[in-house]
Amino acid sequence: MKKVYICSPYKGSCEKSIAQNRQRALMYCRFAYEQGCNPFAPHAIYPEFMDDEDKRERADGMRMGQEWMWAMQEMWVFGNKISAGMKEEIKLAELMEMKIRYFDEGMEEIT
Repeated sequence: MKKVYICSPYKGSCEKSIAQNRQRALMYCRFAYEQGCNPFAPHAIYPEFMDDEDKRERADGMRMGQEWMWAMQEMWVFGNKISAGMKEEIKLAELMEMKIRYFDEGMEEIT
């Protein structure tokens, strides 16, 4: 299975929007799985045991997720807005010359 890094927004203006973004990340993982891929979305996992509001823990979570990028074949970017954290991930993927695919929130590929 092709391993794909799921890149989508996590932060939000309130707890409800963060919860919605986490649900979307899981939905995007399901979408990738249904396409025959093995998805990884660190922002759907790490906040379960790390405090995203703690600057050190957020930085550690970002770094830990980015370390997994070395094991991935592609990055799939979802959503209509690119957050600061997503920009960092995309920049690293570009430096790694990883294939990057973009999708809107409805999971339609943007070419």
